[in-house]
Amino acid sequence: MTGIDHDGDGRIDMDPDETAARLARLRDAGTALDAAWPGCRDRIEVPGRLGGGPLGQAFTKVYSGPKQAIGDAMAQLTGAYQTLAGNGDQAVRGYQAADGAAAAEFPR
Repeated sequence: MTGIDHDGDGRIDMDPDETAARLARLRDAGTALDAAWPGCRDRIEVPGRLGGGPLGQAFTKVYSGPKQAIGDAMAQLTGAYQTLAGNGDQAVRGYQAADGAAAAEFPR
């Protein structure tokens, strides 16, 4: 999206169609991430089934912290992109409503 200043006031004006399209892409990316995460999580969990020998224990010691950090981050991220897109959709509707109300004040 480019900086669009329709009225020359030095502020960027929203292009509702372009913004809505970008929000749809954000929502789709979040949906794809949420759909892919369970399979990724399963692969990340596999090393937990390693043997209890010295090599497996050494690997688990360095692997478990990052594995937990990724799991914690994804727990917070799941659904976040859809929420952000929904908030953006509300902003677009608010912008359009305010723009329409302002335009209605001008005589036709």
